[in-house]
Amino acid sequence: MGERWADLDPSKFFLFKMVYMITRLLASSNYLVLNKDLIKIFGLDCAVFLSEIAGENEYWNEQGKLEDGWFYSTIDNVEEHTGLSDFEQRKAINKLQECKIIECKRQGLPAKRYIKINKNQLVEFFKKYILNNSKSSSLKIEELDFDFSDNNNNNSSSNNNSNNNSNNNSEKSNFPQQKRFVKPTIAEIAAYCNERNNGIDAEAFYDYYESKGWKVGRNSMKNWRAAIRNWERQKKEKNSAQKERKIELNAELAELKDIFCDYYKEKVGMTYNWGERESVSLIELAEKIRAEINGTDLKMNFEAMLRRLPDWYKQNGLDINIINKNFNNIKNKIKNGESTDYDYLMRKYSASL
Repeated sequence: MGERWADLDPSKFFLFKMVYMITRLLASSNYLVLNKDLIKIFGLDCAVFLSEIAGENEYWNEQGKLEDGWFYSTIDNVEEHTGLSDFEQRKAINKLQECKIIECKRQGLPAKRYIKINKNQLVEFFKKYILNNSKSSSLKIEELDFDFSDNNNNNSSSNNNSNNNSNNNSEKSNFPQQKRFVKPTIAEIAAYCNERNNGIDAEAFYDYYESKGWKVGRNSMKNWRAAIRNWERQKKEKNSAQKERKIELNAELAELKDIFCDYYKEKVGMTYNWGERESVSLIELAEKIRAEINGTDLKMNFEAMLRRLPDWYKQNGLDINIINKNFNNIKNKIKNGESTDYDYLMRKYSASL
């Protein structure tokens, strides 16, 4: 339940007023207020995260739904309001937990993230900081002048009831509210992608999420711009992985590639489309054959295997990736048809070519 000022330790009342004022100041649904001292102490991302959860704490406190100080905070909601990714949020949480400013736990099925701001520790933390940085701190006594009146109290005059209700509604309008998601147009997506110069296909993005009912996993999308930024990161990671996997075939493997491409053209009458994936499959296939032929000629045995492929592979699966994937099946079929000595079989058919 919400905390009452009358229940606080009188010796800490002033500092609690300061902390309360800070959480109220930071709790805006339209913008984030970042205290310079918070940035100096914790860093920018951590200060942004603390500012956001201070707003969430204030909102749930006013709703009377804090459970021993704990409140529910989603990764997606924080990212929508701040732009902080899951990884950046976890870094901020770890830092604040080390300072014992917050506690964090997961509970329920499916597991949800709950956070608790330790106000006593926050008071002590700021108290020490102000004492040690009284000259450089941006916190001034004048900034702590704040109206802490209980908005829920009723005045004795019935004429003031409407004013009280109006004030309460005005206060609640400042609490963080969940914005209703509005599906973007293709033009809006294209404009944002062009602005970020990320090369993402606006129509492909729109069609993808349109087919999923604008959901991210099981949850409804909250911020399509954040989703585009996630696509950017995934695209960069994919491009980086492809660069790292660029394969250079040595002379021996290049010969095997030529043997396969020639055999494919002979059987199919078309040029085989060779790429990085095929190079990886060829390298793996060559190692599998080496393990079977006991040091004999790799090129000879590779060509013999192609000539002895079961009919199904020649007609439907003449693909280096399929052959590599089904090597054990192909090997067993050849063995069962002629001999249990695979090395002998390969040399025998190589000699007959």
